[in-house]
Order: sequence, then structure tokens, then C-alpha cells
Amino acid sequence: MLTVLPHTSFPVKQFGPATTTASGSTPGAQTSTYCLGSLTAASPNDIARLEEGKRTRQAYKLITGAILNTAQPAGQLPDWVEVSGNWFEVSVLISYQNGVMSHYEYIIVKIENPQDYQ
Repeated sequence: MLTVLPHTSFPVKQFGPATTTASGSTPGAQTSTYCLGSLTAASPNDIARLEEGKRTRQAYKLITGAILNTAQPAGQLPDWVEVSGNWFEVSVLISYQNGVMSHYEYIIVKIENPQDYQ
């Protein structure tokens, strides 16, 4: 665990793999948990890592020791992190596993209408 940076507890929603059938796709089971981490402003370099449609949304960098899921082509939805009452999806993973101060940096992007995904 990172011990140098200030930590905050962030609520997290995690989603199981989606099930795809001939009639459509069913989202996976949702679980609620939390992660301890530090939040910073996303830099222009961080924004450049995002997909084209997400570069205009509010974004932060979340630094944590927790493993979170990003979107996967096989239908895995990204985890959601709550920041100040708004939900953000985990969009980019930057892993620092150096054995000294191992951690993960995630770029999280605001979800504009989270009720549409429920």
C-alpha cells in the first residue's frame, strides 16, 4: 500500500462479465466495494491516453494499490469510482510494479448519465 500520499476511501462498483446471446447482451452482476487512494488532476499527457470520445470529459488520475478493471473487448465493463457524488469509469491503467513502491495509476473519466447504465 502507498503510505506517502494522503488517502481517501472511494466507493467502487465492479461488474461481472456480460453474457451475450442471440437475443442481446445481459450485463454481469454488480458488486460494491471501495479502494483507498489519492486523487490528482489529470495532466495533458493523461488526457492524450484516453479514447477520442472521452477527451472532453472531466478526468482525474487515481493512484492506488488496488486492482481495478478497465473495459475489455470481451464485454467486461470498466469499474466505476465515485468522486464527490459523481461516478467515473476506469479508462486507463498505468502499472508501476517496481518492487519499491508498487502501485497503479488509473485515469478515471466522468460518466455523464450513470442512471442510463443501471
